[in-house]
Amino acid sequence: MDGYFVETIFSGGISFAVYNDHFFPDEFKQLPTVFESYQEMELALPTMLEQLDDEPIYSNFASS
Repeated sequence: MDGYFVETIFSGGISFAVYNDHFFPDEFKQLPTVFESYQEMELALPTMLEQLDDEPIYSNFASS
C-alpha cells in the first residue's frame, strides 16, 4: 500500500490517488477517491472538493 495514501486515512483525512497496480489491490479501484487516470482525477476533483467543503459531508465521508 502506498504510504502517502494510507497515512492520510490513518490521520483522519481523505486520500486521493490515481490507481496503480504496484501500490493498490484491485478492490481499491472501486473507491470514489481512487481514479483510473490523471485526466479523470483532474475533471472530478474540483467538484468533489467543493462537496467535501461541507463539514457534515466531510465527516460522513471520512468516517466511511
